Parts: sequence; C-alpha cells; structure tokens
Amino acid sequence: MFSTFHRALILFCGILLQSSCATMSWPTTEAGQHTLAETFGVGSVYEVDSTIQILDTNFSTEASEVHGDMKGRIGLGVQAEYFPVNDYALFYGVEYRAFEPTINNDLFDFGQASQTELYLGNRYYLPWGFHGLGSSFRPFLQAKFAYIPAVRFNMVTRIPLGATGEAVLESPFRGSPYWTFAAGTGLAYLVSEDLSISLGVFYELPLSKSSGISDARLIKGSGNDFIDNILDQLQFEVELEPFGWIGFLNINYTF
Repeated sequence: MFSTFHRALILFCGILLQSSCATMSWPTTEAGQHTLAETFGVGSVYEVDSTIQILDTNFSTEASEVHGDMKGRIGLGVQAEYFPVNDYALFYGVEYRAFEPTINNDLFDFGQASQTELYLGNRYYLPWGFHGLGSSFRPFLQAKFAYIPAVRFNMVTRIPLGATGEAVLESPFRGSPYWTFAAGTGLAYLVSEDLSISLGVFYELPLSKSSGISDARLIKGSGNDFIDNILDQLQFEVELEPFGWIGFLNINYTF
C-alpha cells in the first residue's frame, strides 16, 4: 500500500511531467510541407589535424604532424526541406565557410581557409516543448552527410637557414574532395504559421581526408642564389582532417 507521502510524491511528479512536456503539432512541420531556409554560422569549436611533407630529396622528407584551431569567420548557406510525415524532415543544401586557422607549429601558417559544403540530411522535431517556454518552442535532433569539393588556403612556410636568417615560401593549396558526417541537436521557435527559427549545434567528423600537392613560391630569399633556386621549386604534400562543433541559426520559410 502507498502511504500518503508516496501518493503525494507520485501526484507531484505527474504534475511536473505534464507541465514540462506538452504534446503539440506545428503547421510548419506537418506532412507534405516544403521549407526554404537561410543558414548562418553563429559559432564553432573547430579543429584540424594536418600532415605536411616536403617533396624534395635536398631536404628532410620526414612529415610534420601539425594541429590547428579553426576560428570561424563566415558561415552562409541555403537549405531546402520536405516533410514526408509529421515532424520529420529531409533536407539538402549548400553552405560556404571561411576559417582562420591557428597552427601549433611556428614554421607553417595556413592563412584563411575556405570551403563549400554540399549536404543531405534529416531532422526530427520532438513532439513536446520545455516547461516555461510554451508550445512555440520545440527541440529537434538532426544528422547529415556532406561533400566538400575542395579546401583552399595559402600556406606560408618559414625555413630557418642558420646564420643567414630564414626563407619564406607561399604555397597556394587546393585540397581534394572529402566527406563528413555530422549529428546534433537544437531548439526551434515557431514565429507564425509559415515562419520558424532554429538555433542549434552539431558535431562534425571527417569520413575521408582532403589532400593535395602545392607548389611553393619564394617571397623572401636567403640571399644565396643556389639555395633560393632550390626553395623556389619545392613542393608540399598536405593532408587535412577537419572536425569539431558548429553552431548554426536557420530562418525557415514554409510554403
């Protein structure tokens, strides 16, 4: 038999659960709806692991393993969605990103890196809201696969030359295509019957590497013509594996 205290506790938990989660339906997430979204990057904790190797027998061919933090500068995109059933969306889109990497190796500088992402994914809107936020707020889960045709940046390399100082090389880099997978969560807000706003995060990891060979151009010589001629013909083989958290804001128009 339940005591009076146990009955009161069960009743309290039931009231709390009922007030915390309320089943709901939105016109913007009903089956058959189409949505067009503007996507904005609002923050990131993004990193990159890289391998850099000089392809020349006159220099050490040992690969350098470097790690960098990627500070987000720009994140803009457009996305189309379709709801085959209530609260479940399939989406595809394109997004342009620009990062400013900080590399943990004084010899290399990646400058500003940019990429264009083509992606396909799905999102599920949970059929309840949070206590205190009302029925206009709904959490969601999402996952996506993305294809990045290329990664671009201008790599700067500083080669110490002892008493003669250092030589500086610039190597425009265009990395090969690679794939990523991302999963995340967020919170959507219903503004009107045809407009909603989504704010969330997802974690992105690479399914393959982006790699390429870049030709060096001497921008600061050593003063020795023989050495400078060799440096001006160097090639670098670079491999990249970007990963990390991305914050996003979507403005969704239903039609």
